[in-house]
Amino acid sequence: MKYVEFDMSKPLDFIPIGRIAIDFNPTDMYMPLSESSNFNKYVGGSPANIAVGLARLGCKVGFCGCVSNDQFGDFVVNYFEKEGIDTSHVTRAKNGECIGLTFTEILSKEKSSILMYRDNVADFCFFCGMARLGLAVLGRAYIVMPGFLRKILKRGKGMIGVGHEWVCTVFYSENLLAQRPFM
Repeated sequence: MKYVEFDMSKPLDFIPIGRIAIDFNPTDMYMPLSESSNFNKYVGGSPANIAVGLARLGCKVGFCGCVSNDQFGDFVVNYFEKEGIDTSHVTRAKNGECIGLTFTEILSKEKSSILMYRDNVADFCFFCGMARLGLAVLGRAYIVMPGFLRKILKRGKGMIGVGHEWVCTVFYSENLLAQRPFM
């Protein structure tokens, strides 16, 4: 079996790209969301969770995405920076877009659901501006993990490059196949 070889001289190991949200999980468990009154706030969104997990494992991680230009956006950027995640490519929404919010309903150890607010979300601003991102940014890491390429990548792994020179390797999670397309 042939293994993928990575350029270890790059400044970052991973750059997840995509959705950043805020998750609210109830502290008063096992009751309907309509009866919950206390919540803990967490950074959410699959790519954001991957970034935090990789940083906690000691990887050099950056993130590409967009957050709201308000206190929730501040919360996410500050959280990432405390985790050691490079936020130089986390942009702020310019037209009042909000960060996505997710509320978790935990009814039992076996049963839970989520309620998502995703209208006018900031992360869609980033997707529309992906063309401006450029290969120079993606080339800072040896692995890029987009959270929104379901329609573009069909195999679970690909390469981004120009001519015969590969800039980075792209991986995405198989569980994205079960999600709704963002584009």
